[in-house]
Amino acid sequence: MSWLAERRVPQLQSDLVFKIISNVSYSKEIALRQSGGWTAWHDSCVELHCVMDADKLDAIGAFGVFRCAAFSGSKNMPLYLPRNDEGYRESAIGHFEDKLFKLEHMMMTETGSAVARRRTGIMKTVVQRMEEEASLLDF
Repeated sequence: MSWLAERRVPQLQSDLVFKIISNVSYSKEIALRQSGGWTAWHDSCVELHCVMDADKLDAIGAFGVFRCAAFSGSKNMPLYLPRNDEGYRESAIGHFEDKLFKLEHMMMTETGSAVARRRTGIMKTVVQRMEEEASLLDF
């Protein structure tokens, strides 16, 4: 018996929870949109939109900067490489451009968009400061 069934969550709601779980990730969204698998349900399910926005918001802002740095450290990836370095995309700083800065434009709700705008601004400031320090422009 599932956790939801043990708590007597109606089957219709349980089905929705499982459907949302299987559709919430960034990579799943990208794959569905690219393959033409994005449906009217994806466009209209408010609960899905809220969970998707929460997932994306978790990855950005001040906490997102620290999460990116921690992940990079755990995978022995460099925090910073100059943009012209061939390994730039595999560095923490490259991840901001590859994914994190894009999340602001993928938000599904008004509130999510507003929060993402602020959090993206924080990340852009951190990246700008890193680039200034790496180039010794802060002297």
